[in-house]
Amino acid sequence: MIFLMSCAYQEFGSLDFSESAKDELRQLLQKPLPDAFDATYNFRSSLGAQSLADITFRNAKQGNNQRKDIFGHIFGFNLSAYSVINNNQQVTCALFDNEWKCDYGENVCIEKDKGKLCQSVSQEGIPPAIKPEMLAKAKVAKTEQKQIIDVQVQCYKILSTEGGNKALTEVCFNQDGIIMSIAINAKLFQAIFEAKSYSTNAPSDAFILPAIVTKDEKAPKTKEAPALPPKPKSGRNTALTIISNPSGASVYLDDSFIGIAPISVQAPLGIHLVKCTLEGYVDAYTSVGVTEEGADAGVAGAEATCNMKRS
Repeated sequence: MIFLMSCAYQEFGSLDFSESAKDELRQLLQKPLPDAFDATYNFRSSLGAQSLADITFRNAKQGNNQRKDIFGHIFGFNLSAYSVINNNQQVTCALFDNEWKCDYGENVCIEKDKGKLCQSVSQEGIPPAIKPEMLAKAKVAKTEQKQIIDVQVQCYKILSTEGGNKALTEVCFNQDGIIMSIAINAKLFQAIFEAKSYSTNAPSDAFILPAIVTKDEKAPKTKEAPALPPKPKSGRNTALTIISNPSGASVYLDDSFIGIAPISVQAPLGIHLVKCTLEGYVDAYTSVGVTEEGADAGVAGAEATCNMKRS
């Protein structure tokens, strides 16, 4: 989770604050998430002219299965991590020094000279979080309906005070109760969290558990672990095909440009990050696990697909 602090506020005299708006917002915040959805967001924040964060989040859910991705930077630290929950098992993977490491649980660590370096993906998924209890001392106004991407949303503005400083936050929901945007505007601090894509479906291949590359002493024993591909041997390559829908997207494999989709390349064994870009479309991210058998983490054929959505 990302905790946001602000120190000032914009004009709010024209807003119609009411208890009914606060109750309506509280009910939306407590509404259960849909059984299936797949949403991608961009989060940007700055303090004056200084950029604090620019992060892409993906949150996908299908029943009890979940997937959460984080790519970008925060306070100058690069983040590349994702977590998959499938059949009550969780595996988290992160990019360390251009090499993917995976482990059971909600975080993955590597040994460094001065201790461990860890990355994790928040269980709560969508940062920044608006909690119902935050409304206790806040004022709420119901504002206009608008569109984010091609989705109709209803927005609310929250006026809160912390440490004598006031902040004005706008949060917008779609008809499924999914937060589509959060915007915090202050005199020095700004933060914008907005959906880049949204679907009421989630592709089943998003919830394939990646291969475990590293384990710590707390990892489940083999008999308790999910059925995963064997640990790949280093120094070997196998065929990987990447396609885009529509075709013609520029393809990046682990942040290196490799060509235009559809394309087939020889890729090192292990888990890789695929990024596809195409003018007029939102950048698409996916991950692919390449094993010795040329399989995508258990799916026949080493293939990754970028499903592009218009910006």
